[in-house]
Amino acid sequence: MEKVIAVILAAGESTRMNSPISKLLHKIGDYFLIELPVKACIKAGVGRIIMVVGHQAEKIKEVVGGRCLYVYQEERLEQVML
Repeated sequence: MEKVIAVILAAGESTRMNSPISKLLHKIGDYFLIELPVKACIKAGVGRIIMVVGHQAEKIKEVVGGRCLYVYQEERLEQVML
């Protein structure tokens, strides 16, 4: 699966969490939430993981490290509820 590319969207502001910490930086057991999809991609043998970051990007990068290629999303769009 080295030709497969995964894109993880991690740029949201987590406004519904009512927490100053991004939901991706909350822990589930021993892992930060953002680590779970990254570990799943690695286990599946994905060739490249691209993570779209925005809100608290530096903290997310500290947790994930060099396991992903990062793309910064400057402007986050308003959520549309249907």
